[in-house]
Amino acid sequence: MITVNELRSVLYSFGFKEKEDRFTNTYTTDASIEVDFRKKTITYAPVDEDFKEGVFPTKEKPSKGFVIHRDTTLNFSANENFVCVICVHLLLKKGYEAKHIIFEPAFKVGHVNKPSYGDILILDKEYSPLVLIENKTFGTEFSKEWNLMQKDGGQLFSYLGPLVNEMGLCENLALFAVDFDDKDIIRKSHIIKGKKYKLGLIAQFKNGLNYKKTNIGEAISIVGVADFKNNKSPVWKEIEKIIINGEIKDDYLLHKNDLLTVRSNGSQELVGRFMYIDQEPQEKTSFSGFSIRVRPDYKIVNSEFLYYLLSSSDIRKQLTTGSNGSNIKSLNQTLLSKVEIYIPSMKEQMEILAELLVIENKIVEARKIVETAVERKKEIIEKELI
Repeated sequence: MITVNELRSVLYSFGFKEKEDRFTNTYTTDASIEVDFRKKTITYAPVDEDFKEGVFPTKEKPSKGFVIHRDTTLNFSANENFVCVICVHLLLKKGYEAKHIIFEPAFKVGHVNKPSYGDILILDKEYSPLVLIENKTFGTEFSKEWNLMQKDGGQLFSYLGPLVNEMGLCENLALFAVDFDDKDIIRKSHIIKGKKYKLGLIAQFKNGLNYKKTNIGEAISIVGVADFKNNKSPVWKEIEKIIINGEIKDDYLLHKNDLLTVRSNGSQELVGRFMYIDQEPQEKTSFSGFSIRVRPDYKIVNSEFLYYLLSSSDIRKQLTTGSNGSNIKSLNQTLLSKVEIYIPSMKEQMEILAELLVIENKIVEARKIVETAVERKKEIIEKELI
């Protein structure tokens, strides 16, 4: 991790000029960075003061310099600010212009328009979003945020929806950190490239099967709302068997890689919860009328990856919160089709999924240890009491 103690050495290595403990560097794009150790300030120039918090430059109204929506990265209060200095230095060295760089872009989030702040937003020459960067200190903080991104979207994905609403699609998300080993900087980053899709464009939906206990006909297995609980996939040995009128139609059958979501239920907590069909059912298996089947386009998205994506808190908010902020008590295919999700390349999906499964396996093992300990404790107590 780079702290104020290492920062001077880093700036010297970059070619910054020092005078009275003020380090400055200028770039071919007429931009400059000044780091003042006496005042503990970081100054980027030029700054276009016309673009205040929440106001973004456009092709019709371009900026003339850096846009700064909030000034919390312009001091020595956090080591993350030093990562920001290095990130901007590298961008300027690559030829990016100050007028295309926005510090702490402010996005309106939620129905009260409460702002949420990213770290750095880079615009292309047409002033469309090119890459959204989240800076983290090297080590624990970076690893923690990368784990959150895979598990629940993290900060970058939480900014993506508001950014798309404000400025349009941003196809590149970057998590960035840097360290220093006395001679060279050590960069670490994860770059996710992808596209924004509405779920209805990459998946087909089917409402579940309605049935009565008095039906006479074919016997089948059925996945019901009671099978969801906190399960990622059905516990197949616990699946209920029912009788339907006549024979089951093929389009009501479940197959491996299908997803299910709870359409309606007495428990609000279950509505919008997803389940992944992890194997081909050994017998004819359908799904109840209180659920909806989601069958993804496998050429675009891996089904198991989509399960994790749809189970994130950001997507759940889209599904269960109405336009006026009220809770939605039931889902339908129209609501599902409008859900917007960010899909990276298939290669990146598989890389993220592999790391997610490692984490999940650790959680499963931990649960087994806890369950074993509880059973062992019970045995000891019963033995001592007898």
